[in-house]
Amino acid sequence: MDAQPLAVRNQHPVQLTSLGAHARPARPLAGSDVEFSTDLAWTNLWLRPGQGQDRIELDGELLRITPRLRYGLGEGFEIGFALPFLHSGGGVLDGFVESWHDGFGLPQNERDNFDRDRFAVRVDRQTPSGLRTAWQLDQTTLAVQDAALEFAWFPVGAPRGAAVADQPFSFGLRLGVEAPLGDEDRGFGNGSFDTMVGFVAGYETERLALFAWGGHSFTKAPSIARDTGLRWRDPTMLGFGLEAAVAPSLSFLAQVEWETSLLDELDETHANRDQVLLWTGGRYAFSERSALEFSVGEDLVRSVSPDVTFAFGLRHRW
Repeated sequence: MDAQPLAVRNQHPVQLTSLGAHARPARPLAGSDVEFSTDLAWTNLWLRPGQGQDRIELDGELLRITPRLRYGLGEGFEIGFALPFLHSGGGVLDGFVESWHDGFGLPQNERDNFDRDRFAVRVDRQTPSGLRTAWQLDQTTLAVQDAALEFAWFPVGAPRGAAVADQPFSFGLRLGVEAPLGDEDRGFGNGSFDTMVGFVAGYETERLALFAWGGHSFTKAPSIARDTGLRWRDPTMLGFGLEAAVAPSLSFLAQVEWETSLLDELDETHANRDQVLLWTGGRYAFSERSALEFSVGEDLVRSVSPDVTFAFGLRHRW
C-alpha cells in the first residue's frame, strides 16, 4: 500500500461542524483508479468550564464512522466524497481513562469528582437576558453529519501505485465543499455550505515518507449560536506527519495538527484557544492495495481538545 498520512482529525464536537483541510494522501490516484476507505474514531470527551463570562462543558463519548470514496480523473486530478455518521452518548471509557491517569501519575482534572459515563456537551453564551444555550450536541444512536466533496489537482507528483524514485516530491492544491446534511438543531452540523481551500505535499523514499498539509475554511455558525450573537471563526489548520517502514508490510506513523478554534469569540479560556493534537499509530498492508490503520490521538494543549481518541481505518484501492 502506498504511503499516506493517517485519515484522522480533531474530534472536538464543535470543530466537527465545520469542513477542515485535514490530512489526506499526498499523491493522486491514477486515472480511473478508485479507493474506498472506512475510518472509525472513538473519542472520550472531558472538559470542565474555564474562566470567562461564557461557558463550555464537554463530557461524553463520540463514535464517528466515516466512509470515503476517491476517484482518479487522470492528469493529476481526483475527486473525493465523505459521509460521516455519529454516535454520541455517555460511553464506557471513563473508568479506563481514570485508571490510565492513576497508573501513570497523570492529573485527573476533576474527572473523579463526577459520575462516570455521563453526557453533557453544550456551549452557553452570556447575553443581556442572561446565560443562554448557544450550541449543544444531542445524544444519538446514529446520525448523519455534513457530507464533504473535495477536488484535488497535483501539478507535481507521480500518481499512486507508480514508482516514485525519480519523482519523490509531490504537491497538490485542494478545494472542498461541505453540504449541510446534519441536523443543526441537534448539533450534527451547522446548517450551511462550508468551503475550503488548501494544499498537501509529500516527500517519499523507499523507507520514509514525510507529509505536510493545511488550508483555510469558510464556515457559518448554526442558527442557535447566531441567535445569541456568537459566530464561528473560520478555521485555519496546518499539519505535519511521517511514515517509516519497520517491516515489509508494517509501518509506523506519527503526525501533529494545529487548528484554530471555531469558538474564538467565546469568552471562555477552555474554548477560544488554538488546538493541537498528536497522533501515533501504524499501518499494516495485507496486500498491495489494501491496508489496516490504527492510531491514538492526544491533546497537546491542555484543557481545550478531546482527552483521547482511538482511531481505526480500513482502505482498499481498485
